[in-house]
Amino acid sequence: MSAAMHVIDVAHGNCAVAADDGWALMVDAAPSAAVIEAVAHLELDRLDAVVISHRDYDHAGGLVPLLARKQLEIGAVYISADAAKNPKAPQTATLLAALHDAKRNGRCRVSRDLDAAMNPADLGGAGVVVEVLAPTFATAMTGPRGKSPVGPAMTSNTVSAILRVTVDSGIRVLLPGDIDDVALAELQAAGTDLSAEVLVFPHHGSNSAVADERGFAAAVMRMVDPRVVLFSVGRAAKARPTEEVMRGIFDVKPDVYVACTQLSTGCQADDSRLPAAGTPMAHLTAIPAAGRLACRSCAGSLSIAGGGVIGPAIQDHQTYLLSVADEPMCHTLRP
Repeated sequence: MSAAMHVIDVAHGNCAVAADDGWALMVDAAPSAAVIEAVAHLELDRLDAVVISHRDYDHAGGLVPLLARKQLEIGAVYISADAAKNPKAPQTATLLAALHDAKRNGRCRVSRDLDAAMNPADLGGAGVVVEVLAPTFATAMTGPRGKSPVGPAMTSNTVSAILRVTVDSGIRVLLPGDIDDVALAELQAAGTDLSAEVLVFPHHGSNSAVADERGFAAAVMRMVDPRVVLFSVGRAAKARPTEEVMRGIFDVKPDVYVACTQLSTGCQADDSRLPAAGTPMAHLTAIPAAGRLACRSCAGSLSIAGGGVIGPAIQDHQTYLLSVADEPMCHTLRP
């Protein structure tokens, strides 16, 4: 079996799983049943490492059920040292308690040593290379509300870890968490290579994360130069990706393939246009998807292996999209 990267439809949040024979890595764990369902579907009894890009609940909340899953062995959890945005929230205390218990009881190793100084061998395995491209050691140690090397104050999004995962076919997938324009400016100043064939766009297509969304998206596209852009989104009142993000993407690369895990309300706000709950979603892959039963998935969960994205088929995805959305952004905003 060749290595593959699976981007899971978790609604609003992030989770990706890289797997090869006898080895697996999870990057971010949203609080979604689809995370555990994907682990079971992929027949994983061990995660060699779980990497949490930053401690926002939509990236870290799924750690608690993962740690509680007795039949799943976990080698190590690497979690960003950033502070939780809401330290008094009950879910924050629950996550910290689960990590403390895991470390104290020897369930797995728990490390906050997550920055660009990490050796790729610490996370990679089998036919997969895993690079931590950001934050730098200095940025991670300075942390949110400190001054970034390029000037502005940093937030927890600024210090979000960026991982590039290269599967054995040579396809590279960039997982930039929720990085913002401050982090991007630092990477540009340092000349960091972010190139990848597949980009999971930061901050779910934004929405208040940066002031100039169109300019930010264009800058990301110039640095990454992807063939495929994926958005890990749920159907929500705040439409993600935003129109400005989509325009910025197409400003740089008008022919790039774009896919969202769930149907954005920016493409179709009316749920009555969706198939009735329980209707088979024939175009989706077999990998569990949070939006499948309610028919909220668009591309659903996707896999990257071999020559690129291997599901759903582009034509099947586009046919479904145009059947439920009269003006999908990836069509109407494209030059």
